[in-house]
Amino acid sequence: MKMLFRVLPVFLVMALLAGLYAHAQSDGWLTGATDRDEQIALIEDYIGGYSGTMMEVGYRFESTHQAIQDDNHELAAYHWDKLGGAMEWGGIKRPARAENAELLFLGAPWENLDEALRDNDSERVVDLFNVARGACMACHEAEGVGFMNDQPLLRNTEIAP
Repeated sequence: MKMLFRVLPVFLVMALLAGLYAHAQSDGWLTGATDRDEQIALIEDYIGGYSGTMMEVGYRFESTHQAIQDDNHELAAYHWDKLGGAMEWGGIKRPARAENAELLFLGAPWENLDEALRDNDSERVVDLFNVARGACMACHEAEGVGFMNDQPLLRNTEIAP
């Protein structure tokens, strides 16, 4: 939850700036809405649901994996932190997905790897990255999207101890 409050102000500023830029470029797609409810609906549509979250999570997961391979735990910790924040935002946007994300991934799997990265404990990092990878895959199964596990990102990121 602590991560959420660190990224919330940044996200809100980014959303506001994106809206202002879009308004300047689009002849009022948002201000032209008939009322506040329509504006909110347009913003929610624009921000999207969990698929956008998973795009960022995939990027951060792959970046974490590569940083671990490069033995750059500081960079891996940076991406891992951002990945956790993205998952929390995904739960806000799609609360129905939050329960499994929190239960299967954001608890011990995420926290333990975060700690090992910050402790620069190479042996634990490898083991815990693999545990977190398995947690991702278990969450996909629990959410009924197990087909997501059959892709290069997850096939190619298991780290041999």
